[in-house]
Formats: sequence, structure tokens, C-alpha cells
Amino acid sequence: MMDLDGALYSIGDHGKGQMSILFLICFMGQLPSSWHIFSIAFLGATPDYACTSSFDELTEDQLQYEYSIRTPGSMEKHEYSKCRHIGPTNDSMACDDWIYANEPYGSTIVSEWNLVCDRASFVELSQTVLMIGVTIGSVIFGYIVDRFGRRQIFFASLFMQGIFGCIEAFSPSFVIFLVFRLFIGITDQGFVLPAWAMVSELFTPRCRPYTFPCLFIFWAVGVMTLPILAYFIRNWRFLQLALSLPLLFCPLLCWFVPESPRWLLSVGRKEEATAILQNIARVNGRKDVTICLSTNKDKLIAKNETENNLQIVQSSSNRTEVKNNSYENDTTEEDTLHDEYKTKVSQTNGNRASYLDLFAGVHIAMVTIVIFIIWLFASMTFYGLTLNASHLVGNPYLNFFLVGLVEIPSDFDCYDNSRQIWSKKTHLDMFCSGGNCLYCHCVHSKGNRSKGIAFVAIAVRLGATIAPFIILMENRFPKLPMVLFGVVALVPSLLIFLLPEMKDRPQPQTMEDFNDLFVLSKNGCTYHYR
Repeated sequence: MMDLDGALYSIGDHGKGQMSILFLICFMGQLPSSWHIFSIAFLGATPDYACTSSFDELTEDQLQYEYSIRTPGSMEKHEYSKCRHIGPTNDSMACDDWIYANEPYGSTIVSEWNLVCDRASFVELSQTVLMIGVTIGSVIFGYIVDRFGRRQIFFASLFMQGIFGCIEAFSPSFVIFLVFRLFIGITDQGFVLPAWAMVSELFTPRCRPYTFPCLFIFWAVGVMTLPILAYFIRNWRFLQLALSLPLLFCPLLCWFVPESPRWLLSVGRKEEATAILQNIARVNGRKDVTICLSTNKDKLIAKNETENNLQIVQSSSNRTEVKNNSYENDTTEEDTLHDEYKTKVSQTNGNRASYLDLFAGVHIAMVTIVIFIIWLFASMTFYGLTLNASHLVGNPYLNFFLVGLVEIPSDFDCYDNSRQIWSKKTHLDMFCSGGNCLYCHCVHSKGNRSKGIAFVAIAVRLGATIAPFIILMENRFPKLPMVLFGVVALVPSLLIFLLPEMKDRPQPQTMEDFNDLFVLSKNGCTYHYR
């Protein structure tokens, strides 16, 4: 018998079978997520606008005053007032109707529902609601994905997000728009979390550092294609439909994406896992490979047999005691192993159902908290800089395209560095390019993996929720947002040294394996660090 990593090596750890599955998972698991998360940059873009006060009722002096209201920093160029106008009694009054420029955005939710002036923060509110939905989805699907499997949740969530996105395109009011933004956010994690888990569990430890940059390359491709779609579709309703309709056809590809063999083994479905690996081996051209997987129950039986044999050898000096022990072991071994296995399964199921297991010990609590903080600051910086791209000088479509483009070299650099230096150092040097996701998948044990990813995904969405409101500060303090984003990006450089090294080490399968990560061997001596 062999473990799963051994089986993956025997069938070809990076053959055509795995690579085709990787491509489909990355394509379906990343492009829709990046589209919907950043779509507010164009759905909620604010075009130039002015207050449409009743000029016919104004005197010549009032009309001149109306035109002479200057924006901050403008001393020569006269511009129309945006939020105030002169009333019949020469009083400055709040504007209640606006006219919008058609260029460069066309129709947006801002121009349709007048989300300007004192309602300008409603655009950021819609992004916040989306991220709240994503946070809720992280909690819900973190458990469901471990409990019911990766594949069926993956495709069901893609289909549901497509439905919610299409309904959102026909929203009659901003409130209805917010409601379906929430549902889109919830379903986002239903396919993002399984995508990360399936990519992590389909490859060996040797190939795993190279697969996660693929996920982020496809994410960057999604960021790059969004402004291209928005450039040609200048109506927010049609753009939302264009982003959502393709998701309705994703379930047709379910025949080409199998369930995670590692998850199937964890729930005792060894025959199905073996069949999937045999199919991959056939695609890889290794039809003659015989796969015989071992489960946790097999390992428990082997461990007990070894302990019994050692006990018999150690007590061989007493023949009577050996006979008694042998008889007792023969008559009770099967029942004992069965009870122990049920106990292990019961404990595993209990662990899988509780997020508190992420804080069950000193080591796992420290890792959970450190990674949570790293993801929080990373996402705050990443989403802040990306969403701010549409506020930069120049063509907003080109600016947004370049934001996605510059991510790709960093992903390839992370791929190259991960082969040459410690993964912790890669995580430190290329902190914003995806090392966080890779590390979190590698360090958590199998029973806690999806829950761990879901928990730190909450930090990501929290950072993404905070980022738009930091950008709003530039109205009063123009330089403050960029200064804050720069400062918080430095904090993980110090926290990374608290984490254990994962380079060329297998993923922990149990909590014992996880605690072994904190044991260092050097010059024949063993050290424990905290």
C-alpha cells in the first residue's frame, strides 16, 4: 500500500491529467471572482456631473455666480457646481438633480440612482456589502467544503452566482442591487475555497509551490479582462449580464473536473479515489501503474500490529505471559481496532465541524493569528491600490488593465523563487504575489485545511472592506491613503519569522504531523520552538 503523495508520484505528479484539471479550476475559480469583486470600479464609476438647477428662473448676477463656483485648487477655470446651487432668494441650496457626462463610463449605478454628493459613499457601501457576503461565505463554505466535498460545491456555487448576477442586472432600485451584491459575495467563496483546496490536494509537495501562482495568474487575467469588457460595454446592466451569463454554463464542465482524491480518502471512499487516480494515470500515459492506497484505518491497523509485535518480543522471556497476551490480542484485536478507528473518525468529524480547533493549541493558535494578520494587511493594500486605479490620472480602462498586468511578473517571480529559497523567505520577499495562500494551504492539517483557509479568507475580506473607506479619506487628506497602505504592507515582514518552514515538507495530515513542524533537528539534536 502507498499514501496519496506516493500514488501521485507514481502516476506523474505534473502530467497532462493534472495540468488540464488545474487549467479548468483556475479558469472557473478565479476569473468570475475577480470580475465580480472589482466590477464596482466600472459599475459604480462616477462620471463628471453638475447640478441641473433651473437657470431660467435666475437673474444675470445669479447665473454668473452659478458658473463661478470653483473647485478646490482651481483659481482660473470656472466650473459648474456639483452639489449646491443658488435658490430664488440668493441662498445656497443642496442640489437634488444632476446631469452626467456620457464619457468615459456611459451609464453607471451612480448616474442612474444619483449616488453623488452626500450619497457618494453608497458606492463604497455596495462594495462593503459584497465583502460582508464573502465573509459570510467563508464561514459557511469553510465547513461545507470539508463536510460534503469540493467538486459539487464548486459547480453549484458557480451556477448560483451566475443566477444572482443576472438578477442583479435587472435591479429596479439601489436597495435590491445591494441585496444581490450580498448573495454574489456569499456564493463567491463557494467556488474559490474549493478551487484552492483542489489545487493544493491534487499535486505532490514538490509541485505544490508551482501551482498556486497559476491561480493568481488567472486572477490577474480576470483583472485585465474586466476593463476590456467595460470599455466595449458602457452600460452597467449589460456589463453585469456579460460577467454573469458565462457562469450558467460552467456546470457543463463538471465531467472534466474530478473530486479531490485526498478528500475522498479522508472520508473513507478509497475506491473512488483510486479510480480517479487511475484515470489521471491513463491521461498521463502510465496505464500500467497499479495504485493501492492506504487510508487512516489501514495506518492504524499497521501501527497496532507493530506495537503488538514489539510487545510480544519484549515479553518473550516469560512464555506464559506471551501465551496469555497472544490469546488476548487474538480475541480482542479486531474489536479494539474497530473501536479505535471509530474513535479516530469521531474525533476527526468533530474537529471538522468546529472552527475552535484552529485555536486548540499554542502552535496552531499562533499560526492562525499570524496568518490572519498577514492576510488582513495584504488584502487591505492590494484592494486599496487596485480599486484606486480608476482614480488615477489618465485613461481609467488602461490604468485598470495595467494593474492586472503588473501582477503577472510577480507571480512568475514567486514561482521561480519558490524553487531556490525557503518558502518563508519567498513569502517575505514576494508577500503580495500569493505566498499567503500557498503557505496557509501547506501548513494546516487535512481536517483543518478548508476551515483554516476560510478563517483567513475572513481577514482578506475584512481588509477589502476597509480599503474603499481608506480611499475616501483622500477627499480630505490626499496623501494619507497611500501612506497607510505602504505602512501596513511592512508589518508582515516581521510576523513571518514566527511561522514554521514548509519547503519540501509534506502537508500535515493530523494534528501530530502539524506539531512536528515545530520540531527542528540539527546536528543530531532535536529542538522545540514556539
